[in-house]
Amino acid sequence: SGVQERSQRLSYLLKAESLMQWLDLNVLAELNGPEAKCPPLAMAVGLVPSLPAVDNNLWQLWITARTGLTPDIADTGTDDALPFPDALLRRLPRQSGFTPLRRACVTMLGVTTVAGIAALCLSATANRQLLRQVGDDLHRFYAVPVEEFITKARHLSVLKDDATMLDGYYREGEPLRLGLGLYPGERIRQPVLRTIRDWRPPEQKMEVTASLQVQTVRLDSMSLFDVGQARLKDGSTKVLVDALVNIRAKPGWLILVAGYTDATGDEKSNQQLSLRRAEAVRNWMLQTSDIPATCFAVQGLGESQPAATNDTPLGRAVNRRVEISLVPRSDACQDVK
Repeated sequence: SGVQERSQRLSYLLKAESLMQWLDLNVLAELNGPEAKCPPLAMAVGLVPSLPAVDNNLWQLWITARTGLTPDIADTGTDDALPFPDALLRRLPRQSGFTPLRRACVTMLGVTTVAGIAALCLSATANRQLLRQVGDDLHRFYAVPVEEFITKARHLSVLKDDATMLDGYYREGEPLRLGLGLYPGERIRQPVLRTIRDWRPPEQKMEVTASLQVQTVRLDSMSLFDVGQARLKDGSTKVLVDALVNIRAKPGWLILVAGYTDATGDEKSNQQLSLRRAEAVRNWMLQTSDIPATCFAVQGLGESQPAATNDTPLGRAVNRRVEISLVPRSDACQDVK
């Protein structure tokens, strides 16, 4: 009937109000107090009639203490499981994918991975090009017959440039484009240095008759260059002019300009210094005469072929020299009439 229904509603209202008061005084006060470590974010209260009633529960004891009455709780529950209200499903937060923080982390990880892979690919490409360049230079050097001295010397000069570049990487570190642990390093540097160190100009085996004697002009390096320098000194022109008078370009004869040093200092530095001095003399002869470049060849022999002992100052002075020789060679100086 209507009266019974209203009475039941009033009973539910009073129970709900008393529950909220008990919750506010005994539960929320503890959760929201100054000593609470983690205050609640949200809270909901509802009646669940399907659970069995618990006699003498905290709420009943609280009501009895305040009013002296013990509320009656009908034990109508038959199942210990709580049914989930379908009406609340639409209000639950949905997982919409990545949170902003997670999305930023994933994006950063992806960008870093792509950048790392791209850097590794670029480094691998640069190192492969370096290996191919040095390998091709070595192959071209070994492919030239020993008899073709000028061509061999030209390829040797290319190898020396490679060695200078690789030495710089060895001392100062490889550039970033070759880094990331992919730089081959000593695997390509040592073969180049070994090739340069082991190469020696071939000895010209030829029959020299009385009418075809090798003509050699020996120049004192102290008259041409300052100590440790490869630039011609002022006043060296007279010495060079006298040498040029004695050298005549002829078809079938090669003008070989060879530089030598004493044994003072580093062997490699002496070899490079002797080569630069020979090139300086050759360049001067090209500029001041009409002799074509095909008539010349240069050598830097360093301290390998001393003309005197290196134990005395006089002997070392003799060893510091530049020699200009006319050497028979069938394919040399063909432009001279």
